[in-house]
Amino acid sequence: MTSRADRFTIEQKKIEYYSDFLLNLDKNPITGFLGKVTNEESIKQSLKSLILTQRTERPFQPWLGSKIYALLFELNSPIVEHSLQEEIKTTIQNCEPRVSIDDIVITSAQAYDTNEINITLYFQIRSIPGKNYSLDVVLNRTR
Repeated sequence: MTSRADRFTIEQKKIEYYSDFLLNLDKNPITGFLGKVTNEESIKQSLKSLILTQRTERPFQPWLGSKIYALLFELNSPIVEHSLQEEIKTTIQNCEPRVSIDDIVITSAQAYDTNEINITLYFQIRSIPGKNYSLDVVLNRTR
């Protein structure tokens, strides 16, 4: 028989800095409560949501989100890529104080008729020093 102290070791317990509900509001199959994401997954979910939300889309928060969908139909040029980087950087600096952005890499799809842009964010979480994270987001226009 194991003692209670053996079941709760440091290796089994993970510190939760941040937590949030899943965006699709799925239930945890074991507990039956709403599922949650923690730490870096919570922040990745928040960053993706911020990038994909258009300004004035959320009621009572018209400043939340970015204007990157307006740039999706622009011609593929370095100026548009720079505008996308600046818009994403500004949105994250204004709306997500938990992270600091290291780099934003934007690559356009090879086929010009797909209207697809791949964005890779490299960031650090301010309360978890020493670790670098990345997030891939694909922007595409649905018709």
